[in-house]
Amino acid sequence: MGSFPDYNDDEGVNILDVIAAPEEAKAAILKIIAEGNYDPRKDYSNYLTEGVAEGGIREDSGNLEYQEISQAKLTANPLPSLPSISNVGATPFSGSISKSAVPGGFQPLPQVAGGRKKLYQLSQFHGGINQKSSPRDISDNECQEATNVTLSQIGKIKTLGTIADTTNGLSAATLASTNTDIPLSGYGLYIFKSSFSLASTPIQGDWTIIASSDGHDIVLKDSGGNTVTDFIFSDQDVENAPVYYAAGSGLYANDANLLHTEDRTAAILVNRSDINGTVDTLGWSYGKALLDSPDNGTSTSDVTMENGTLTDESDNGSASILINPNGSGNWGATGGVTYSFYVSYLFDNGCETGLSFLGTDVCTNEKLDFNVSLKHENANPFGGNKRIEGMRIYFREAGSVERYMLAEVSLPDGVKGALDSTYTPWNTADSGSNVYDLGSDASTPVNIVFESPPEIYTYVALNGYYANEVYDKSPDSPSVAPAPHHVRYRTATVGANGSVFIGCVMYRGKIKADSMMYSMPNKPGVFPELNVFDSPSSDGTPITVLSSFRDKILQFKQDALYVINISNPTQFYTEASFRNCGVMNPCQVFQAPFGVIFANVFGCYIYDGSKVISLTSGKYTDVNWNISEGSVVDASDADSTSAANDAINVPCVGYDPRSQSIIVLKDIGDDSTNTESWVYNIGTQSWSEGTSMITNVNNGTAGTGTRHSNFSISPNGYLSIIEADTEALKNYKLGGASTQSITYITKDLDFGLPSQTKKIFKVYVTYTSGSSNVPTATYGVDGAAPTTGFDGSSSTAFATGQTNAVATFIPSGTAATGKKSFAFKINGTVDKEFEINDISILYRARPIK
Repeated sequence: MGSFPDYNDDEGVNILDVIAAPEEAKAAILKIIAEGNYDPRKDYSNYLTEGVAEGGIREDSGNLEYQEISQAKLTANPLPSLPSISNVGATPFSGSISKSAVPGGFQPLPQVAGGRKKLYQLSQFHGGINQKSSPRDISDNECQEATNVTLSQIGKIKTLGTIADTTNGLSAATLASTNTDIPLSGYGLYIFKSSFSLASTPIQGDWTIIASSDGHDIVLKDSGGNTVTDFIFSDQDVENAPVYYAAGSGLYANDANLLHTEDRTAAILVNRSDINGTVDTLGWSYGKALLDSPDNGTSTSDVTMENGTLTDESDNGSASILINPNGSGNWGATGGVTYSFYVSYLFDNGCETGLSFLGTDVCTNEKLDFNVSLKHENANPFGGNKRIEGMRIYFREAGSVERYMLAEVSLPDGVKGALDSTYTPWNTADSGSNVYDLGSDASTPVNIVFESPPEIYTYVALNGYYANEVYDKSPDSPSVAPAPHHVRYRTATVGANGSVFIGCVMYRGKIKADSMMYSMPNKPGVFPELNVFDSPSSDGTPITVLSSFRDKILQFKQDALYVINISNPTQFYTEASFRNCGVMNPCQVFQAPFGVIFANVFGCYIYDGSKVISLTSGKYTDVNWNISEGSVVDASDADSTSAANDAINVPCVGYDPRSQSIIVLKDIGDDSTNTESWVYNIGTQSWSEGTSMITNVNNGTAGTGTRHSNFSISPNGYLSIIEADTEALKNYKLGGASTQSITYITKDLDFGLPSQTKKIFKVYVTYTSGSSNVPTATYGVDGAAPTTGFDGSSSTAFATGQTNAVATFIPSGTAATGKKSFAFKINGTVDKEFEINDISILYRARPIK
């Protein structure tokens, strides 16, 4: 855009930068885009005035202060691409999308035509609803009411559609028939992609997997119909609130109801070539987010230490480790020195368990022989879990507290000493028994020999954190293997740096409501005790939702939003804070390609990477917006054995990339029968209202109404939701309902002459209709409700089966004579094909007296 400034600081000049422009200039730019004449190389700065919506932090004497929300509105071009779908093994996309409009063009009619009798023509409707200003003072392209219509195309009024379509072909697994086993309102749905199916022998391909829940189980179903039901995430069947994230080859789930006690869980896809490429390890593993440390013993899936000579391992999934002082070397001293040895598992691409005690040896100026024999196959994997990819062996000299790595065992590659740069490959001579070691043949082991203790690599040097930050303290006896610390949370998001952020954390049994922890990069289940970001506020209020966009983490509380900059992995900091931008429930926040959308009692907003933009400030008052909210999990916490959350109001927001529309469901709470929504079209910046967007029934008994999940995007671009007792995903489809009851009321038109009376002769409406249903037209004068009917004998009403026809409406007698203003209303049930192209009003201004 030539010299036009980059207002939104997105490292590119695009249509988002039109946000601060005056209305007339903004309309001029939108007209250029709609006509297909937008050229990114051309200078359009003459259309716009300087100014930008600001929403950052203000610093005075080093103190962080709140900055009020910008009152600017959003301007954005159509964004047909999908929002970030967290694929297994992927991190969220960090770029925003900008695209010129497809050539098509729109030429608005001249606003006024004629001589004494004038034709006042309305052909632009994309201003949408404005219920904040006086009906007479709003723009001509705005309206008083737009119910069950969309204004997403400049120059047209079309039917809105509903969330009832099931044509994407995706479904969740069987859901419970009552709400007792269905998650709390606004929770439960997650959709992701995988390169393998859920079959017992996974099939490679392009698979969509739907995660929902039934009682205490996460239920997974892929696009081929394969289901998994043994994925337990809670110890209770009721009042559950599943929170998901996908990262690092797996899906992680956690119950946000912290009164429950089950630890977080994970479904991890394993696809490796082990033992020098001779053993394919493939399949899904379901269980704890972090694996238990090795068991020291001689049973199945145990690890044991041997002295003397290595013997072949005989138990499935187990390993024998030879650690034997032998010959002259630098281990120990005269009189003998005791060394303790420990073992840990490696899993999930480099994660490490705690250190289990193996045993001790006394060395007297000796070398140390080392070897491993293990039994491993896909059906009976080493350690009893396919996620395990190796182990590390550590040693500690008596009198010292530090443990140093002695050797690393890799199932794919072999074994290497702490100072080696390459692995010694596995000896596969005994592969018929699934037994592998280091050797030259089936009966001759070849040991690794350590001349001196390799005191180089410690656990913290290898991992970046201490073992007891994640696991229990390592014992000096084989009694109990260190277990992972108990970590729970209410909300989670994956950051652009590969770390997972969790908020309102329960750590080792203690709830830290305003605490945010973060995982090690690319280790999405590992949350060290010291990886904590202190709350930027001091009020102790709980974190309700975390979301991410680019290099920012959005931390929502009940009454405020904090933006955390994570671009420097060694030093996060609070970049901005916004008052009145808090939310109560995760379903009130949605990640889109252009930012993070959220809705609360004050309105609907977008965080675009640098500021918060209000989409409702100039359109609605709080009363008109008519949304209230409460925390469904907090209500559940108050009484986890009854329907305490039934009366909670739960708004829910989502973004539909197919229509480029934001949908705000007003209330999906249990006791609600509310089917209404607000719908905002990104391309035209218009609000309309839906009155039958969802099915929502209250059966008269607490907790037995229609329960809905959160919104999610399926990979084929549908905005989807789950309804109780319905397997098929319900999707929003623009104009998808066969019939809808619509209402459209123009502004209270004074034709630019507010104090002068007029006579209204006729109203012409160009329209297209379906085969069965058409609406009626009424009007109102001088601010009265538009309920007056037109002269039925002389008017040409709407008719079925028409294409670009013109209906003519004539007021009766003198009912529209000597009036200062006039409003036109279209109302009734219509077919989905119905649309309005323009409305023209023939009038004459009466002489001024």
